[in-house]
Amino acid sequence: MCKITLAILIPLATAACAVSRVDSLSVPLVYKANPKNVGLLGGLPCSAVSLQAQDARTQKTLGTRVHESKPLKADVTAGSDPASWVGDGVQSVLSQNGFSTQGGGPNLVVTLHSLQTVESGSN
Repeated sequence: MCKITLAILIPLATAACAVSRVDSLSVPLVYKANPKNVGLLGGLPCSAVSLQAQDARTQKTLGTRVHESKPLKADVTAGSDPASWVGDGVQSVLSQNGFSTQGGGPNLVVTLHSLQTVESGSN
């Protein structure tokens, strides 16, 4: 009786673990300042810039998640505004190098044309 029960439960447990879909993924975009950026820009003739970051991507997804052995896939999207993320990164590098980004200088326009990620199944 025990062998029959195991013979039935093992395939059921295996079937319950089978992947039937791949969920979409939203990636939070957070810029972390790198101390190696200090002094990176050297001397520039101005100490203030007016910063504007814009997202000009035509493809707004970051990539696609796929199942390694089944034809299942789902979109990977940004969990926050990519233009703000890029602006935060540029502002951080400029601030680390002694620049003010509160205006009063030439306009620095940063345009994001591509942002993508690749999911890797190996760790």
